[in-house]
Amino acid sequence: MSLGKKFALSVILASTLLSSIVTVFQLYTNFHRDKRSLIDAVDNINKAFKSTFVDALREYNYEILETLLDGVYSSPDVVYIALKTSEGRVFQRGNEIPKENYETQIYDFFYDQNGRGKQKIVSMQIYISLDNIHSEVLSLLWTLLLSNFLKTTLGAVDNSHR
Repeated sequence: MSLGKKFALSVILASTLLSSIVTVFQLYTNFHRDKRSLIDAVDNINKAFKSTFVDALREYNYEILETLLDGVYSSPDVVYIALKTSEGRVFQRGNEIPKENYETQIYDFFYDQNGRGKQKIVSMQIYISLDNIHSEVLSLLWTLLLSNFLKTTLGAVDNSHR
């Protein structure tokens, strides 16, 4: 093997290693940013509907409660919701609690009863699927690795012919 080819191979290997390290860091950052964004979106749903949930439960208006649960469940990444009242009544959406690739958010809702202090009236658990984030990260991984490999290979081949 000629010196030029050895050099080109060394450049490809070094560049691939550096690209891999940078790619892993970028994927890690993207995953956590997307996950945080997803959790923030669910938090915003919680904040927006919190008082309506409390009012519906205080007034025993289960029809509104069911509508609110349907609204939260309609989010594409929400796969299961369980809402348990202080009386033990349970409302849920989704077929089953996911076994993997999910994040759980728990929200407790309180009601201040005429200055007697806050009393917990409901606890809601929302299970958020991370499958979409995982598939996006995997897709990005292959795109970055392939583009970096092609870029490095073409650059090394071009330099070996000089």
